[in-house]
Amino acid sequence: MRKLTIALSAAALCAGGIAYAGPGMKDRGDTTRAQAQEHGAEMFAQMDANGDGVINDADRKTRKDARFDALDSDGNGVLSREEFAAGQGMRGHGKGKDDMDGSRRGQMRDHAGKMKERADTNGDGSVSKAEFDAAHMAMFDKADANGDGTVTNEERRAAFKEMRAKGRDRTGNDNAK
Repeated sequence: MRKLTIALSAAALCAGGIAYAGPGMKDRGDTTRAQAQEHGAEMFAQMDANGDGVINDADRKTRKDARFDALDSDGNGVLSREEFAAGQGMRGHGKGKDDMDGSRRGQMRDHAGKMKERADTNGDGSVSKAEFDAAHMAMFDKADANGDGTVTNEERRAAFKEMRAKGRDRTGNDNAK
């Protein structure tokens, strides 16, 4: 469970990098290094659910408790069938993790685990703000092909294509559908 938790945190970190290069995104103009740093700070604050300055299992527990509390509408510490059924509508829109086939979930967990390993540079099982910022900005720098401190839509698309190709090379599958 701990590995999955950290992997999911890392997936969120990865999503920040993919935001620079993601498919199907509207052209949103150029993104400067300062904007990327601001976005990274917002992402870290959101992922650090308990505000302790690191992303780890404690954040997962905080988010899990908050989800339970949101479902437990009468606050009695027990979920009734009605509360559970009502909570099914709170799951979000579009295709969620429960709609994916098992192999796709496994690929995401594997990728998230690798991202976590890269971000957790001291190997303590937690991702500090400094580690997060370094990994986040490394993704920005990789997308900034000409090194001018700004990622253009063209650079964003090229970075995504490169990430997608590397994903296919590692797995032999087109895992970026």
